Amino acid sequence: PGRHSPINHPDDATRRRNSVLRQMYDKGFITARALHEAQAEPLLVRGRNYEQSPAPYFIEWVRQYLERNYSTEQIWEGGLKIYTTLNYDIQVAARRTLREGLKKFDKETHKGVGFIENILEQGQDLDTYVHPEWRQIFYEGQIVHGLVMKSTPQEALVKLGSFTARIEPEDMTWTEQEQVDQVLKPGDVAAFSIQEIQRAEKTIEATLDRIPEVQGALITIDNKTGAIRAMVGGFDFQYSEFNRATQAMRQPGSLFKPFTYVSLMEEGYSPFEHVLDAPVSYREGPGRIYAPENSDQNFRGLMTIRDAFAFSRNVPTIRLANALGIDKVIEVAYRFGIQRKLPPYLPVALGAGELTLQEITSAFTVFPHNGVRAHPHFIQRVEDYHGATLMEHQNQFDQVISPETAGKMLYLLRSVVERGTARRAQSLERPLGGKTGTTNDSTDSWFVGFTPQITTGVWAGYDEKKSLGERVYGATLALPIWIDFMENISETIPIVDFEVTYAPLDITLAQRQNVKVKGEEVVQPWSVEDIPPPQPF
Repeated sequence: PGRHSPINHPDDATRRRNSVLRQMYDKGFITARALHEAQAEPLLVRGRNYEQSPAPYFIEWVRQYLERNYSTEQIWEGGLKIYTTLNYDIQVAARRTLREGLKKFDKETHKGVGFIENILEQGQDLDTYVHPEWRQIFYEGQIVHGLVMKSTPQEALVKLGSFTARIEPEDMTWTEQEQVDQVLKPGDVAAFSIQEIQRAEKTIEATLDRIPEVQGALITIDNKTGAIRAMVGGFDFQYSEFNRATQAMRQPGSLFKPFTYVSLMEEGYSPFEHVLDAPVSYREGPGRIYAPENSDQNFRGLMTIRDAFAFSRNVPTIRLANALGIDKVIEVAYRFGIQRKLPPYLPVALGAGELTLQEITSAFTVFPHNGVRAHPHFIQRVEDYHGATLMEHQNQFDQVISPETAGKMLYLLRSVVERGTARRAQSLERPLGGKTGTTNDSTDSWFVGFTPQITTGVWAGYDEKKSLGERVYGATLALPIWIDFMENISETIPIVDFEVTYAPLDITLAQRQNVKVKGEEVVQPWSVEDIPPPQPF
């Protein structure tokens, strides 16, 4: 069908139309006059939105669900109507911001190295070359491979199917080259981003682009219902159908730390008690010593639990996990919906186990929802052709932690934004909480953040688990994508405050205990009166 596309191949489409009209005349369906009048009509394409679905990964997820639960006949001939939880505007923003964020990182990292192949060097001909992508319908915002026909210092003439584009220096500024022919030569096949299509003139306004090697995923979940409002499983479904939001097993790094701090808060501790950030080691087995380090290779001495969490300090977290017992931390993770079996050793407290973006994002919905986790779902209802309901989702809830513990954890997670590793999210100027995550050698970049209404998780990394580069963290790759996404949906999500609250300390109690207070923020350790003083960590 693509060969006869009235958009990309109007001449072929016109010939095919006229052939069908001739056959209709030969079989007596139309008169000679009607034949001539119809053949004389220009070929018109009505409508302007040629963009593909903004949710191909989500649609494939729905298809797999239907395949598991309904017969082939029902799916393809039964006229099923499927009502999903997807929010179109949020999904469009999710896809766009993830793609733009990955492309920006890729261009800053690799510049122009190794993104072009040349067909002339492979013995092919400029006039006969056809790229497989040229058989599809083009739309604005799409990345398509084009063939360079001519190039000069000022411009390059590029063929994209039946369309042509002219690439000038301002269309390739990210390469840091001033002359076009320093980058593009006749026979080069490169990726171009379509900015505008003039279909009548068969021309395209485009910029030089590249398909990033780095991948990513984004998922947004409604805190109160578990409904999945947006899901992007990779840079482009056309190039990879693997869903990194639901299928990729990755180490979460520091994103796992809240489970240790939940365990601590459930034991009655407060965010303002102290933990030591100093060298420590543990025996893991015969001849094996585990000595955790902080990402900056430094130690800060005695610090509040709040600061240890906000600044994502590894050594204090391991000290806490060891004191509490790693089995307790893992049990908490399972309560939050983590389904993968986690090995009972201390590095798990720093995210050495593996899980999916969907799992960890769903787990974080507990904190802004009074300790309650709504099970995630993406199908709301399925009806048959006559409107009879075949399936309707019933929300399921688990009280994972107490409202009091949820309040303390929300306070800690908001501290990450207010003073910790996610400070740049303050630019959104709304109540937020969240946690950054980075794995060893920077192979994975994470950020999961929430408003009172939704929780969104972002992951970025290479599929083969190689380093993203020096000084690439959750705060420098995943977090900026998350911020851009939240800016794009700011009008969709009203600004409201969290229902869960936590008062760090009653001022009267502080005065009675001679605890130094700055405003309402305690800057010295304290213990609730009915809880025995903690042992030092």
